[in-house]
Amino acid sequence: MTDSNGKFSIQADPSDTLSFKLLGYEERKIPVKELMNDKADQKIALKVIRYQIPEVQVQGKGILHLNLGLGGKENPLPSELRSEDFASKPNLLSAVFNPLAFMHYKLSKSEKEKRTTLAAIYSERDWQILSLVYNKDIIQKMTSLTGDDLDDFMAYCNAYSDFKANATTYEVQKKIKDLFAEYKKTHPLKNP
Repeated sequence: MTDSNGKFSIQADPSDTLSFKLLGYEERKIPVKELMNDKADQKIALKVIRYQIPEVQVQGKGILHLNLGLGGKENPLPSELRSEDFASKPNLLSAVFNPLAFMHYKLSKSEKEKRTTLAAIYSERDWQILSLVYNKDIIQKMTSLTGDDLDDFMAYCNAYSDFKANATTYEVQKKIKDLFAEYKKTHPLKNP
């Protein structure tokens, strides 16, 4: 046995052999007469054992539960954003049959933070989808506005449009034309 620094002392006969073993290292045997000299401290080093393993293949998610026959579908949400109590938003019946979990879902700070984060993720995803048919370049082509006029009209569109993420190109263009007609009535253009 050694101390925390690896130092030890032992009484042994010069004809003995010491065996040093440590998990993950090669065993080393040293005759005591080799260790006997004037030095009070000697270092004994062990070689690390390196195991060569064959190629490892990692399977995708879902394999384990399919092999076990548990069925069900995989939850697409990252585990850190999933509710601790419910797989989806609980209904009022949950408050009757599982009141503690329902209260935790509604009042817990961590659950509220998860819901806020998910709302932001969904909002960002919806905006990325909408931006394919609604962006500054499209508005510039439709209205021929440039510079500050274009920026001001974009801000106006963002404030007064209620585009859905799944809005079609036709719906977006019609709404932009309607908004532009209203905008020109109330806002004089700087570069007509």
